Amino acid sequence: MPGERPEEGTGGEEDSRNEEGRGGGPMRVVAGNRLEVLLEGLAQRVALPAGDPFTPEVIVLPSPGMEKWVARELSERFGIWANPSFPYPRNFLDQVMEAFLGGPEEGGDPWSREAMTWSLLELLGEGVPGEAGAYLEGDSRGIKRFQLARRLAHTFDQYMVYRPELLFSWEEGADPGDWQAGLWRSLAARHGRDHPARRAELLAERLRSWEGPLPPGLPPRVSLFGLSALPPLFVRIFQALSRLMEVWLYLPLPSPCFLDDGAASPEEGRHPLLETMGALYRDFLEVLRQEGALEEVEKVFDPPGEGTLLGGLQADLLGNRPASSRDGPDGTLELHSCPGRLREVEALKDRLLALFEEDPTLRPGDVAVLCPDLEVYASLVEAVFGGEPGRPGFIPFQLGERNYRGESPLGENFLRLLDTLPGRLPASRTADLLEYPPLAERFGLGPEEVEQARLWIRESGIRWGRDEEHRAREGLPAFRENSWRWGLDRLLLGYAAPAGGKSLYGGVLPFDDVEGTAAAVLGGLCSFFSALREARAALEEPRPPGAWAAFYSGLLEKFFSPSGVDSADAAWMRGLLQSIGEAAASAGFEEKIDFLVFQEAFSFRLGEAVRRHSFLAGGVHFASLLPMRGLPFRVICLLGMNDGDFPRSETPAPFDRIARDPRPGDRSKREDDRSLFLETIAAARERLLVFWGGRSEREGSPLPPSVAVSELLDVLEESIPGGREKLVRDHPLQPFSPRYFLKGSEIRGFQGPWLQAARLVSGPRGERLPFLEGEVAVEEENQVSLERLVSFFKDPAGFFLRESLGLYLREEKEEAQDREPLRLGGLETYKIGD
Repeated sequence: MPGERPEEGTGGEEDSRNEEGRGGGPMRVVAGNRLEVLLEGLAQRVALPAGDPFTPEVIVLPSPGMEKWVARELSERFGIWANPSFPYPRNFLDQVMEAFLGGPEEGGDPWSREAMTWSLLELLGEGVPGEAGAYLEGDSRGIKRFQLARRLAHTFDQYMVYRPELLFSWEEGADPGDWQAGLWRSLAARHGRDHPARRAELLAERLRSWEGPLPPGLPPRVSLFGLSALPPLFVRIFQALSRLMEVWLYLPLPSPCFLDDGAASPEEGRHPLLETMGALYRDFLEVLRQEGALEEVEKVFDPPGEGTLLGGLQADLLGNRPASSRDGPDGTLELHSCPGRLREVEALKDRLLALFEEDPTLRPGDVAVLCPDLEVYASLVEAVFGGEPGRPGFIPFQLGERNYRGESPLGENFLRLLDTLPGRLPASRTADLLEYPPLAERFGLGPEEVEQARLWIRESGIRWGRDEEHRAREGLPAFRENSWRWGLDRLLLGYAAPAGGKSLYGGVLPFDDVEGTAAAVLGGLCSFFSALREARAALEEPRPPGAWAAFYSGLLEKFFSPSGVDSADAAWMRGLLQSIGEAAASAGFEEKIDFLVFQEAFSFRLGEAVRRHSFLAGGVHFASLLPMRGLPFRVICLLGMNDGDFPRSETPAPFDRIARDPRPGDRSKREDDRSLFLETIAAARERLLVFWGGRSEREGSPLPPSVAVSELLDVLEESIPGGREKLVRDHPLQPFSPRYFLKGSEIRGFQGPWLQAARLVSGPRGERLPFLEGEVAVEEENQVSLERLVSFFKDPAGFFLRESLGLYLREEKEEAQDREPLRLGGLETYKIGD
């Protein structure tokens, strides 16, 4: 807890609690346009502990980025800041529910999305009428059934939060012919009616009638900070909870106009961005108003300076007035049109280098770069910004939340192994598995040994298939040639009994290029194939989810060297597998399923998982928009503001009742993103830089920006006549374009190698010598075969070299081939004849 008391009249505990220590009134709302000002109010209230010194100060937050920022800011203000609790809204309400109603029974929660998926999978297997039944026809292995169960589980989870009354009516027999209603009634019969929606309603009723002291473990005060929206059910519970404890909502709003009753339909002449991008705020405030949570609203809106283009835009938004006239661009608001994502990142780095040169007080930690999806840009950022510290042009940076599958080499390679096992075992994909060092090390193969093994796979003629039996199961003739078993037999015979290419043993020609210490490499390759064969055979037997989880954990140990992988990654992966088995057990699911069903569950969970890095730990911070929502920075840059990418679109399931009949307070990615754009404009303290792919990197054709950027440009056109042309900086296709290094250019390049390349491009060019001197005799043909015609159009230059000059360029085929050689090429024919 902080170490100092609030000043008089700052809204401390003594001003806000009644004699019994209860909240004693409705939720208190503090609305403002700047998080720093909202945080100041929060700091003043939490400066005096609400309970005993060991009671955590509960601050409910929307994201890990907000958690890091709030913790840092309060620590800087107080010097000592300990024992905080930063739950998300749903986590805190689960804690309240457990305190008032008791916790879930032992054995796990059957109403979690993961557990409901397995329950619905079993119920769908018993037959379902209507469109769902038609969708599942022909689903012999259960994949479509599992995918539908997962989608239904997500939909039912949303119903419990946003449409609880619909579920209650279904339980009472409403919509008797609806297949969704029937499935929900079956779920309720299976697990009882004590589901979260029912418990939430019961909790709200209990909170409204509770007369005793707070149950142990609950704080006397809770602060909701930085939340721009909450489901109506959550608002209802927090409002009921405010009778028993202080509940403060610190609400970020770009303009106080949303607090007016008429804000739901802005009048003509108000700011257009608030009208088109403010639906989220209007809906949330309407929900608060309906629940009676807007009786006490404290407004702490702080006018920004209007001396710059960005400040003027923020002031216009705050005052909800038409765009004010400005003289012209001043560098505080820039829009960059780039040909492709890579050029966006390269142009961003050049612009940041320029800003650091112009303002020595600007530090990398003062800059945030946000994009709709960080995974799309992560590898490009690492390629462009990566380098050795201290070298010219280096900018320290950090990447925020990353998708676990995209960042973890173990996770990615484990999925590659799982995808390869049930297939035809093609030589190229199977050999590629050995490129991951921990997997190769597990079978005693280092980098050089892997190259030797790949050469043998290619030269011995391995193409695909375990053996003749495997090929027969694929519906093809049962022949051994070009299978893994056949190729390994050639290699083993070549080591044991080299025949010089002249003798067959059991119908197999030994491959003689195996001798001496190479036997160890061959042993590792054989062990690898043996492990693949055993794992593949084990996949054929259906098992319950828990057994599959144990089997997959065994594959991790069997195929990956413990010394070569991150132990934390391996432990996390095993924990994920265990949680899948536990979710199925919570649902009472004991059916044996095909391995493809479990693999679908595992791949989906792995794709959902995110790895949190240290937010705000120094350096330019790259992140997705949502985790850094509304956080103030001196410079904010937006990447990927492309049409179709932002605002994000979503395709609801055709059976989703929420999408069919939307209401205020429902979740909408599109409206959420539009409000994010407004909050980002308000959060930029000195500069806002917007980047998008304005031209095709292949064709050079123009591409439109995001509709949010187009609307911003329309507003800026009203402020600055001809603002679109004056503000948008069009970047060339190449980073070494001379435009970057010309004096007076609106775009500047800062990276040394590109300057050297630009000098070469723009400098004098030497005389070009002709490839051939004189005429080349071409033999006329009256008839041209189809094969020669195709050869010409596939490779005109190669055709010319071969047919006119007699030059044959050798093509090295280093990769293993996946198809059997159906005919002999020229080299093979020569070798046989020789």
